[in-house]
Amino acid sequence: MGTNFWWIYDILAAAIVVLSIYSCAKKGFSKIIVLVIGCVVSIFLASFVSQKSSQFIYDKFIKKTSIEAVEEAIEEYDPAVSVREVIEDQGYGAVLEDSKVKKILESDDSMERLYEYANQAAGDVVDTHENFKKTLTAGFTELFSKQLGVKLPPYVTHELTEKLSGNEKLFIETTEMLLKSPDDVPEYIEENYIRKPALRLIKAFVFIISYFIFMTLIRALIYKTFRFGLLNGYDRLDKFAGGLLGVVQAGAMLIVMAVLVKIMIHVAESEGSFISYETVEKTKFFRYVFDKVSNF
Repeated sequence: MGTNFWWIYDILAAAIVVLSIYSCAKKGFSKIIVLVIGCVVSIFLASFVSQKSSQFIYDKFIKKTSIEAVEEAIEEYDPAVSVREVIEDQGYGAVLEDSKVKKILESDDSMERLYEYANQAAGDVVDTHENFKKTLTAGFTELFSKQLGVKLPPYVTHELTEKLSGNEKLFIETTEMLLKSPDDVPEYIEENYIRKPALRLIKAFVFIISYFIFMTLIRALIYKTFRFGLLNGYDRLDKFAGGLLGVVQAGAMLIVMAVLVKIMIHVAESEGSFISYETVEKTKFFRYVFDKVSNF
């Protein structure tokens, strides 16, 4: 199931809205108000809990294992090989030496010298300097992401691709560190490419768990105890007001749906799949709700 099935998200979102309004209108304002208030309160409480606890959870349970995973992923990894492969795969006709590429990466002005070396090896100008830089950083990012992806989840490679591809400064900084200070790389990768997306994922998990816990408690403690009779005797008005509350409930449910989709994307995203940012961006309605939960 690929990106062509983006409409499923919109259908699910529309179904949530329609069914929520219908259900609340059928029950009426008097019966549904406490439940809707509970939905809204649960959203705010779950957001607060996830915001306050995510940093502690990450530092306590995730950070160390992430650093260890990076250490395993880059063991014996040579960025010079990746750089050589990227340049040679462009069809420039250049054949490079790993040792010379490595020496250039360890020097100042490495991007300039790589461009000169590629031209020299090809016996011609391989491309414009700007295109060469973009091609090289994008290609290196792809190969380095695959290397990390062996031990790390998709959200890390997604973050790496977003930040490193096309960024000459980060490319130079990353390759230089991999060659000159490999022991510092795991913490560098954790700080720059793992921490932020991992915190978002933790927030999402904690939010979902907290939301359902709070909703369960509110249902148990309040829903069966209180019933507002403000519109008793006004059946049509009671159902109309219940339908309006259904819109509020639908909003809360769509937020929960969007967070669940984000969790699935963080954990299992693959290029061109149904579970991806690319698919969500194609939707006509759901993407607006999805964008509202950008903190996760």
